[in-house]
Amino acid sequence: MEIEDIRLNYVFKNKTDLKHTLAKIAIKKHFQYRIQKSCSEAFWAKCIDENCGWYVRARSSKVSDYFRVIKYHKHHTCSLNHRNFENRQASAKVISSYFKEKFRDPRSTYRPRKIIRDMRDEHGVGVTYNKAWRAKTLAADDVRGSNEESYVLLPSYLYMLQLANPGTITRVCKDEENRFKYMFIAFGASLDGWKQCRPVIVVDGTFLKTKCGGTLYAACVKDGNNQIFPLAFGIGDLENDNAWICSLQD
Repeated sequence: MEIEDIRLNYVFKNKTDLKHTLAKIAIKKHFQYRIQKSCSEAFWAKCIDENCGWYVRARSSKVSDYFRVIKYHKHHTCSLNHRNFENRQASAKVISSYFKEKFRDPRSTYRPRKIIRDMRDEHGVGVTYNKAWRAKTLAADDVRGSNEESYVLLPSYLYMLQLANPGTITRVCKDEENRFKYMFIAFGASLDGWKQCRPVIVVDGTFLKTKCGGTLYAACVKDGNNQIFPLAFGIGDLENDNAWICSLQD
């Protein structure tokens, strides 16, 4: 639930939650602040205008990570010159929380330009392209998981794929540091269908437009209707001999 404003004795589950909530309130109310003190025991923020009376102080609980607001002066006396279009509290992490739901759909094409426009129209805050890109990456990773986490889960996914699709062949090749290098997959249904296809296999590769890059290898044949029939796929770093050997040796 969004908090319109904090109050005395408000309790937050940790300091990160306190800072995140305070940043969203600052964006909503169009003001900025400086953090005067931030440690494991205390948090103190004051308006960016030294002559303004707005400030908030919070302390942690000795038995938990909770932070409780112990002092709060909510009235601003600063001039409008300190409430400009560029809000320092609009970090990439805070911006990502506004648009996280946009990435629930894996087909989403919510791009940085759209984030810039929506932050301007909905919140009155200017955002650079670089910050919007970082916010997009954080939001997508928070909802879908990061690329690094997905690579760790890849062997488990392929194992379950073989159980659910009898006859499927998969392989993951790793380097000396146990990191992902190559992957090969041929579905059981494709291998069965190959029996009714022409005995000529065509292989090719194309680069991947992702954060980690890489190349997608594909092996295809033609069926009895002269239609392209996918046979197997592989993923590697580059289109080189080692990657092709990993993809084709089965």
